[in-house]
Amino acid sequence: MGLRHADTWGRRRRSLDLCALLCLLVVSVASAAEDVYQETRGPFTIHYGPRTRVDLDRIIDFLTAGREQLCGALGLEDPRPVDVTLCETAGEFDEALGFDAPWFYAGVAFADEREMVINLPVAALELKQVLTHELCHIYLSDALGDRLAVVPRWMNEAIAKSLSDEWNESEDILLRDAVLAGHLLDFEQIERSFPAEHRASTIAYAQSATFLEFAESRYGPGVLGRYLAGVRGGRSHGAALTDACGVPLTVVQEEWLTYLRKHYRKVLLLYRIDELIFFVMAVLVVAAVIATVRRRRRWEASQSHADRELPPSMVSPEHPRPCQDRQGKRRIHS
Repeated sequence: MGLRHADTWGRRRRSLDLCALLCLLVVSVASAAEDVYQETRGPFTIHYGPRTRVDLDRIIDFLTAGREQLCGALGLEDPRPVDVTLCETAGEFDEALGFDAPWFYAGVAFADEREMVINLPVAALELKQVLTHELCHIYLSDALGDRLAVVPRWMNEAIAKSLSDEWNESEDILLRDAVLAGHLLDFEQIERSFPAEHRASTIAYAQSATFLEFAESRYGPGVLGRYLAGVRGGRSHGAALTDACGVPLTVVQEEWLTYLRKHYRKVLLLYRIDELIFFVMAVLVVAAVIATVRRRRRWEASQSHADRELPPSMVSPEHPRPCQDRQGKRRIHS
């Protein structure tokens, strides 16, 4: 009995092991079925899930155009390939990143791994700009190498936003309010990281982009190229930016703040003028309506008064009642 029992238990154990192996195989097959697809086109490999509905040709067109633009601006000839992971949901985005990202993140670039992760629901309205923005972070690392560590976070983002033409109305409104209220962030606060709160983060991105755009317009379109050359040549961030602009960094910041204040005060004044014009037009319309109603009532009153002044014989069937036409002349109904 003991040997028979041991043999039965051995068979059962082998059966259990076989079942466990089959379960693992099923799970592996299911995981493989739900794994991301990938497609390589030129220097880009696109990773996407089975539920992702996206036009890959459009994505490649955006990336190719961004690559050409960035290579020219950053002085690159043939950057190495880049992986692009497209996420359909916030959960997929967080899983691909390996951490819980703020809800407003449209994309994240990992320069060392040469990979960008795109949050499609957030990036959808500005997909071309977001792809170019994240690609710029990777290519900027190619252009500067180890010297990228010298560039502060806000300048890194300023370069990416400027070269991707990424700007929207909400950023403009938030920056305007921050400028007029004196709530701009100190650049030292955003030297290595940006705020996690949406409003403050948007202001940080916006003010960084406007700083570089102001420097380019004020001190010449070659500011970015001279700055990058200075950093590659061993200059610090402040020294490279001073050399690129030709004036001390403190002067650049003061002139930038003065420009922003004047610009948004003019914008605010135009808004106020538009509101005043709208108010005056509304008052004129209301006054016209009131005047029309009053004229109508006076006319009706004059008609009623004329009817009361007629003798009784004038309203008999043999003598139809006269009335006034629109020119005020009396006429007889026939």
